[in-house]
Amino acid sequence: WQVGVYGELFVTAEGGPAALQTAIESAVDGDVLYVAPGRYSPVFDWTHRGLRIVSIEGCANTIIDGGFNASCADFSNFGGNDMIRLEGFTLANGSSYYGGGAVGAWLIGCVVSNNVAVYNGGGVYYGRADNCLIVGNSADSGGGAYMSDLYNCTVVGNTASFWGGGIEYGTKYNCIIWGNESYFDDSNVVDPLFADPNNGDYRLQE
Repeated sequence: WQVGVYGELFVTAEGGPAALQTAIESAVDGDVLYVAPGRYSPVFDWTHRGLRIVSIEGCANTIIDGGFNASCADFSNFGGNDMIRLEGFTLANGSSYYGGGAVGAWLIGCVVSNNVAVYNGGGVYYGRADNCLIVGNSADSGGGAYMSDLYNCTVVGNTASFWGGGIEYGTKYNCIIWGNESYFDDSNVVDPLFADPNNGDYRLQE
């Protein structure tokens, strides 16, 4: 990582998969970290407040990979603007007891996919998600999200062994919740007519 002209931190994958975690540890409250495309190791932080971690080229090119060994992102949820924000990342292949994809994070424009939690929150646990795609995650309860606030999200293809294939114990605003599996059907719309869901295109047909 390197320091920019205005004090921002720029993170590149040239420092190896752990480069993003190293930059987070070097940041101070309120910093903005700009992250170049690449595949990064899981990240965690339980002390900083108000960090913004922003991908330069979006979630298709900037991936945090849990390797099925840890949550992709594990943060303390300080609430409101003190939450650590991840903007424009794919969080994939995470595995944990709670929150395989993200714990305590504020996700903006992210894809949360193929994560597993032993207990609650396969994709998102005790966090917030804005304009995110939460797809193909699993848990005992809250396959997609658990105890989280979701705004303008698409929650599809998640599974739970017990309750809340899509979302459990959370709030949702203007979200599409469809095609999730649990003991109870928690879809909130008729078939939304995705463009090409078999190939991962969850935009709506025109």
